[in-house]
Amino acid sequence: MGNLCLPRGKMQRSPETSQALLQTVKVKTKEEYSKRKGVFRCRHFDIAHDRCAHKVGTDSVLLGAWMITVLRLVKARPDRILDIGTGCGILALIAAHNFPEATVEGVEIDEDSFHQSVENFKNSKFSDRLRSYRSCIQDFKTNEKYDVICSNPPFFLASNKKSLDGSRREVARHAKLKLPMEDLFESSSRLLRHLKRSKSNTTGWFFMIFPTASEDEVLKLARGAGFTVSKALRTYHKRKSCRTLLALRHGEGVFRRLLPGDGRGGVDGISDEMTDFDAKKECGKGICDVTAEKICVRDENGRFTEAYINLTKDIYLKDLTGRR
Repeated sequence: MGNLCLPRGKMQRSPETSQALLQTVKVKTKEEYSKRKGVFRCRHFDIAHDRCAHKVGTDSVLLGAWMITVLRLVKARPDRILDIGTGCGILALIAAHNFPEATVEGVEIDEDSFHQSVENFKNSKFSDRLRSYRSCIQDFKTNEKYDVICSNPPFFLASNKKSLDGSRREVARHAKLKLPMEDLFESSSRLLRHLKRSKSNTTGWFFMIFPTASEDEVLKLARGAGFTVSKALRTYHKRKSCRTLLALRHGEGVFRRLLPGDGRGGVDGISDEMTDFDAKKECGKGICDVTAEKICVRDENGRFTEAYINLTKDIYLKDLTGRR
């Protein structure tokens, strides 16, 4: 019996729970998936997301592709990866495909989304290395530590003034309902295998995506939880920055500031420059500056750019060339 999923926050699975979950998840053939609506088809797996509060979109695909690019750049070989707010499980599946020796786990509070991740994990060829837990991350307990944590967290921060009705979609999009950003950083700090204890490029990574307008607030909270910026990417649409992606490290002993501005980037928006984790030798006062890379997802005609296509080509099944 594969390690598939656990109920709310518990780290030891009862036989009754395992049997009940496995009985409700039937492995579907490719033909069955092809006839089903609400399935996002990727190159190496399919993702059903018809029951999820938040569907698969550009943000998750971009974060997953960029995370893999950065980890490969530093030759990381993580053993354990955690996806906080896994939803349908796309980030976890991207990680499982790219790191065949890693155990990848997802935590999800929404019941329907949790069961959808269970379904997607079970129907993938990586099912023996995937687990899903139904829990809020604040209550999630484990004796193990993770080398890499990733999250596509709620879109709007707690400072957002909008009146909310508590619907599943709003819970998935608004941090103040279930996952304040400070709780995300505190939980990630608690669950990560800290860099200062391992001195390895494999450990201590936290990847996330959020609206660029929230950058100052997010960076302040990240620094307060002991994280520092190692690499950053800003997405642009018609010269306006829309999203910021961060690769954060914990326990590095040096603070890196993300510089404002338009950033830089080559054909694919990713530079092969990476500051060594012992950057304190270069920084003098223990503070370094990091310039964000830049990528445009769509051109002025609404079509996907060559840079975005190149970055995500191992994820999408369809050819995005010329697509809006």
